[in-house]
Amino acid sequence: MGVSIRSLLSHHPDNWRRYCYNYAFDEPSNLVGIAYHREAASSNSGSISGTVWYDADSSGTRGDPSEEYPTGNLNLFLFKDADNDGVFEPQMYADPDEDGIYQWIGEDTYITQVEADYEGIYAFIGIEPGKYWVQGDSWVVTTTNPVGVLTLGPSGLITNVDFGVWSSCIDCS
Repeated sequence: MGVSIRSLLSHHPDNWRRYCYNYAFDEPSNLVGIAYHREAASSNSGSISGTVWYDADSSGTRGDPSEEYPTGNLNLFLFKDADNDGVFEPQMYADPDEDGIYQWIGEDTYITQVEADYEGIYAFIGIEPGKYWVQGDSWVVTTTNPVGVLTLGPSGLITNVDFGVWSSCIDCS
């Protein structure tokens, strides 16, 4: 039996701060947490969350909720602005050098990723204070992508980091 993310975030703030988890969803808003870190999160950790919604007219602005409704399956990536320059420089592998060795490029450190559930809800939980970027992994995103720089203070909650997508079926087969 899963735990409602809404209940977790609004009614039990101390419980979700105790441990860092990378969450997966098995039913609407039901968490089936998979441990991301086993060590206890610091008491001043926070969260970044939002909703993914179907952007029927591809305007990048949410309109009528009956036409532009929450949708899921979008992977979201969290990067820390490690050099505090406010410029999105995602850390990734470059092509291998002449010795076949891959090198990291980019200054912004990849932290983790989550997938929005089919109600469009996602959350990065147990995040340390700092400056972050959230990036949607899809060419169908119609809103600003990536979103940042988001400054998370001690025990902070950043909500409404929302993404519009022009397809209500991402990665459908």
